[in-house]
Amino acid sequence: MQQNTGIQWLSLMGRMLGGSVSGGLAGLAAGLMVATVAVAAPKTYVVDATINEGSCTVTLGGGLTSPLSLPAVERDTLDGGTPGSVQALPIVTTCAGLSDNKTPSLTLTGSVVPASANVAAGTAKYLFNNNGAGAAKGYGILLSTAATAPTSWDTSTLLTDSDVVDLTTPAAGTLYAGETRTFYVGIGCGSAGECALRVPDRAAGTVNATLTFTFGYH
Repeated sequence: MQQNTGIQWLSLMGRMLGGSVSGGLAGLAAGLMVATVAVAAPKTYVVDATINEGSCTVTLGGGLTSPLSLPAVERDTLDGGTPGSVQALPIVTTCAGLSDNKTPSLTLTGSVVPASANVAAGTAKYLFNNNGAGAAKGYGILLSTAATAPTSWDTSTLLTDSDVVDLTTPAAGTLYAGETRTFYVGIGCGSAGECALRVPDRAAGTVNATLTFTFGYH
């Protein structure tokens, strides 16, 4: 059937061009024979490709820049367990093409104050401090998820190293474009009883903390 169809087509062309129809047929027949001999066996090829989720950037909002310097605070003002030099810390995520049905999140990492005889492990883990030369002992930077600036030592809102904070899950069928999540940072030392201690492992000094926010989803 394929040869007959080809012959009819070429015959029409022969008439249109005023050439020999028989010559055209002979040429087609030879061409068909050669083409038939040259056809190779089918080949199967595997093509791999990876489609990545969209990327996101994490930046400071509110016109803040890094490094962020908190105002100095007197040690005595922290004795009651009230965090000092508290200010808002807006973290902005800007995303492109992140798939829906996943929960975006921020993972916090950083070095904390070492536990000691007068700094309980349950307190130290919430106090971020690079612990360099001249660093304050038993004091650190706290990071709170509270809706308003914290005015007391409340571990239910404090973050520690490797904590994951879930962001807003996009509605089904939509992509996550990002958002601004506001945390609060300040200087802390624990509860009232802990902050009031005047012992070697609780000493004034400089507090430097490197906080890293890593975007992810699950």
